[in-house]
Amino acid sequence: MKFVKRGQESAPIELLIGVTILTFVLIIGFYIISQSSSQEYEQKLKASFSNFARDLESVYLGGVGTSLRVNIDFSAPSAGDNFAISFIKLTQGVPSTCERQVGRNDCLELYAFKRDKQGNNGLFLAEVINIPSSVSVKATFGNCQNVNLSNSNIPDPNNLLPNDCDFSPTVHSFILTKEDSNTINITEG
Repeated sequence: MKFVKRGQESAPIELLIGVTILTFVLIIGFYIISQSSSQEYEQKLKASFSNFARDLESVYLGGVGTSLRVNIDFSAPSAGDNFAISFIKLTQGVPSTCERQVGRNDCLELYAFKRDKQGNNGLFLAEVINIPSSVSVKATFGNCQNVNLSNSNIPDPNNLLPNDCDFSPTVHSFILTKEDSNTINITEG
């Protein structure tokens, strides 16, 4: 009687196939987790900017001297995220967009720009704000020293000027103050 060692000969091949399948499953799993984390980060930033836009509206609708302390969370939850917020800008809104969003053809739009790991800037988010475009929104924080955030041009994100307000990826605390009927001041607080 002769013994056949067929089971022992095929075991290394079956092990190699099993390890290969496990490797692919792990790669796909890590990719899905990474994508989920990135989407959560984007949703958190969008919510933070939406809250900031509503806070600006609240201060504008208040009387002269109205002040509000707000926090904007630009912090990244992990080092694996592909971008960070680089700067924000307020511009005169497009009349048709203003009409659809706030019911009149004059408003401001808040733009958030992002910088990726390669250093490229691009538009991340635009939020309509129910404030007339004649209102001046001035910023005094970090490298923004008495900079008027509101102007009529959307900036070129890859050709930034030295006075463009940029942000580090962390939580920022601001104080929004209505200086007069047409001026809102944003300071670090």
